[in-house]
Amino acid sequence: YYHYMRKRLPDDTDISSFMRMSDLHPCHWHTHVAGWVDQPNVLVILYEDMLADTTAQVRRFLDFWGARRFSDTQIADAIQRSSFSNMKKLEQTNGRPFASDQQRKQSTPFMRSGKAGAWTSQISPDDHDYLVSRMGHYMERFDYDTQYPQTTQAQASTAA
Repeated sequence: YYHYMRKRLPDDTDISSFMRMSDLHPCHWHTHVAGWVDQPNVLVILYEDMLADTTAQVRRFLDFWGARRFSDTQIADAIQRSSFSNMKKLEQTNGRPFASDQQRKQSTPFMRSGKAGAWTSQISPDDHDYLVSRMGHYMERFDYDTQYPQTTQAQASTAA
C-alpha cells in the first residue's frame, strides 16, 4: 500500500513513517482484516497459498461461490492471463495515471517482485516490532511468522 500511495505522499515519507500514520486512508491492514475476517461467508486465501498452488486456490474460490462450471482449460487460461508477469506487463503498458512528473518520479511500480515475504526485506527490525505489536494477532491467525527474518543489510538494500 505504501508503494501504491507514494505518489500522493510528501517526498520525505518513508515506509517507516507511513506505517505509523494515524490517519492512513482508508485504514491500516489489521483494521481492515478485523472488519471482515469473522463475518459469515468469507473465504480467506493467502497470497502465499496462491503462489504455492494457484489452481487449487482458484478451485477453492470457485467452489466457495458454487461456480463449478469452468473447465480446466478455462481455469488455466485465467491463471495465465492474471499471472504476475502479465500483470506487470499490463502495468508497464497501461500504467497508472500521474498528475505530474514529480508523482511519476516518486512512484514505484505496484507490481514489484511477486514474491511472498518480500516486504520483510524493506523494513527495519524496529518497524517489524511495531507491526507485530499492532497486528501480530492477525499475523499469527493466518500463520504468518512474527519473528524478524534473518537477512543481511545487503539483502535488504537490494530488495528495496
